Amino acid sequence: MNVQFFILNSIAEFTSLFAFFAELFLFPFPRNKKGWGWKRAFSLPDARALPKLQALPELQAFASSLTDASDGELHSFGDEHDALFSGLRFPSLELWESCYVSENGRNENKRLLNRVTRSAAAMYREAELGVDEAFRQPPDHIGVECAFFSWIYGNSQYGSLCRPFFSEHLRPFIAFFSEALERRAQHHLHKTLAQLLQKSVILLEDELERDECAMVTAPC
Repeated sequence: MNVQFFILNSIAEFTSLFAFFAELFLFPFPRNKKGWGWKRAFSLPDARALPKLQALPELQAFASSLTDASDGELHSFGDEHDALFSGLRFPSLELWESCYVSENGRNENKRLLNRVTRSAAAMYREAELGVDEAFRQPPDHIGVECAFFSWIYGNSQYGSLCRPFFSEHLRPFIAFFSEALERRAQHHLHKTLAQLLQKSVILLEDELERDECAMVTAPC
């Protein structure tokens, strides 16, 4: 199996981490003509070389488990990955912020498209971005939100959006989403992923508190 690791400087550590999350949640498990396998590589940040991400042992555990997995383990992981994130089989994990968060906190009714959906889309527009029309999902999809945060965190021009987007969207969404993932998942890799999401948010919040611009190079 080919798992690609990449090493970035400390400024881009969280950018690379949330880009990796976006990739996981937006794409089905890669297949080839022979069945299960890695048609393309997921890009995993190398926690061993990134000082801030060394505080996330779950990242290294997830990467090591993928690298060392047998074909049978990959089959099991890929099957559950598609069921949870691609919506190809029932049950599928809810992937949209509005299913978890409402104006008053937790969304017990799991109804799509509420105020938080409109708020997320408004922040995309503020950063002069939009969701491609070919992507037939609501704009508060977990993969889109992770991709958006990765982009604004790595772009000093929009660094001022990092704190509000994190506080109003990403932090509460991932808190509920990771809880649901850990409860629903059967495969140990997905449970590790849930724990990684939880720890990443805690680590990121500490980082944002040290630098409200969320970018070392961005002026405060």
